[in-house]
Amino acid sequence: MGTQLETTSDVGGGQNISYLDAGDYLDYYIDVAQAGTYPVTYRTAALQESGEVQMKIISPSGSASTLHTVRFPPTGGWQTWTTTSATAELPAGGNTSGSSLPSRCST
Repeated sequence: MGTQLETTSDVGGGQNISYLDAGDYLDYYIDVAQAGTYPVTYRTAALQESGEVQMKIISPSGSASTLHTVRFPPTGGWQTWTTTSATAELPAGGNTSGSSLPSRCST
């Protein structure tokens, strides 16, 4: 089916990213005013399986360095949301950050 957007029932409404599988990834452009350690929060929902996401920083040459790996629990429903937090050390300036799903973990 591939990665898709769908309407969310999460607080604030809008859309969520859905149908993610191991090996999928998303890239984001972030502009960091000052280098430092920043909080990162993930809103996740999963019916029965736990999972993990890696936050990476991608260099101009295309190589990726993992900033952190976060595991998240099953929530009992595809629209039953929980928050998982981490931190990331980010350099100043415009950066491409990626999130990838290295594997699917079951509980």
